[in-house]
Amino acid sequence: NYPVIYTSGTTGRGLRTLSKIIKNKISVFSGQSGVGKSTLLNAIEPTLALKVGEISNKHDRGVHTTSFSMMFAIKNNSRLIDTPGVREFAVAGIRPDQLWHYFPDLLPFTGDCAYYACQHIDEPDCGVVNALARGKVHPDRYESYLRIYDDLQAFQKEFHGLSFD
Repeated sequence: NYPVIYTSGTTGRGLRTLSKIIKNKISVFSGQSGVGKSTLLNAIEPTLALKVGEISNKHDRGVHTTSFSMMFAIKNNSRLIDTPGVREFAVAGIRPDQLWHYFPDLLPFTGDCAYYACQHIDEPDCGVVNALARGKVHPDRYESYLRIYDDLQAFQKEFHGLSFD
């Protein structure tokens, strides 16, 4: 149930829809380096003329161009924030045993687990794993859950005893 807008700063695909969604709001454009955040902002508001890089021949992807965050006021009472690219995002303040609460697409199946404290990893008769096997949970979402769970476990192990809430 997450809205997805397919956009392109070069073809203009989805720009009208995106412009309606950001109207009267402050919107942050964040993501990995070289994915086209500045290109997309330039397409939404050409007068910004933000610096953009070319596609790298070596890596066949965009290169890091934006070096600091900046907010721009544009038409329709909108504000756009262009951010530098990131390598990865880290999740803090969530315990591994609470992670499933943050995956609304998994929630309907958690009541079907055989164990109250099920972490939806490798427990027998897990409602989430069973739903995954039946095609009711998208494999990419479950893989994301597992990856974040592992990251949280490693973080908790490394900083055992410290609270980051």
